[in-house]
Amino acid sequence: MAIFYPDNNARGNRVEQLANDIQHLQEQTRQMVKEATEHDKKAVAYLNEILAARSKDTLDDFIVKIENVMDKEHLNELKNLKDAVGNLDDSINIALKVGGGIAALGVTLKLGAPALRMFIQRQFLFVGIRSLVVGVMKLIAGEFNAGMKLILASSKMFSKFFRGGKPLVGRAATAFKVMKVLGKVLLVAGIVIDAVTFGIDLHSEGKQRDALQAAIKELSVSRFQAKELQMQASITVSYSSDARATLDTSATLYGLVKDGTLTKDLVDKKVKDKLDAWISKGTIIDGVKQPSLDEKLKGVTDEVVYANLFKFDKDRDAWMYEDPNLAYIKSEIEKKAAEEEKKREEEEKKEGK
Repeated sequence: MAIFYPDNNARGNRVEQLANDIQHLQEQTRQMVKEATEHDKKAVAYLNEILAARSKDTLDDFIVKIENVMDKEHLNELKNLKDAVGNLDDSINIALKVGGGIAALGVTLKLGAPALRMFIQRQFLFVGIRSLVVGVMKLIAGEFNAGMKLILASSKMFSKFFRGGKPLVGRAATAFKVMKVLGKVLLVAGIVIDAVTFGIDLHSEGKQRDALQAAIKELSVSRFQAKELQMQASITVSYSSDARATLDTSATLYGLVKDGTLTKDLVDKKVKDKLDAWISKGTIIDGVKQPSLDEKLKGVTDEVVYANLFKFDKDRDAWMYEDPNLAYIKSEIEKKAAEEEKKREEEEKKEGK
């Protein structure tokens, strides 16, 4: 006697819903990278305006000149950052240029060492997240080698330069594979391999149920990662916007030096104070201090991501009866990340030999 599983329709709808969610989150993330890059391009333009008012150097020449007198520890960290991800993607290169320009401007204006160090640390966070996001987007687009280079560079960068930074990015940066679900190309939890199809047997109710249940678990884990990445990408857009706004105001002030309205010394002090306030105190809106980049990123916890998705599903009356809980999701991601970490360590040992 055949056994029927009437919930298979609901399971199938849930699989499609989760796949659609992942695809939508990935598209949102792609748009955020594009938006952040536009902010960075304008920030570079403002840096060039500032230099036109202060000196005749190009931005690249200015950065090199200041690097020659920069604190060696700060300089080494900036160079390590550039070595890790430089020339892997145009948007990353622009972000590096903005960071290098702001750091160089800070040194020129004699910005205090604590503020400069804080900025450089945030630059690592910013470029690290940007590298991870761009790497994931490249994987989705089929650029596997370029995507993996960025993802692995991001993972190594965080584990090397930040205590506590590895859980933030390392876990997500090591556990991806490309999967085709219901005609949609998705980046989901697992190991990066050739594109595979999630097989669903439509001829056997029992096999279909098992396949759908497995798909719900797999896609729930993957949607969690996609949401986490989208939230992190959103934060970097805000950071790029803040940097652009800070440089916009600074460029306007230096424009007043060119037309003789203000003295260079006075504007140097105003811009130095503005940079220091942005780095040390954060953005102030209506008298209220907004969280800094690192504070915002620390706020993207597993619990926050899970709660966000849970509310989203409840609000749309989603069929969640077989969705995995947070403990399962964390366990799966960490297990796969540990497997990849072990493989990478073994590869690095071989290379060392």
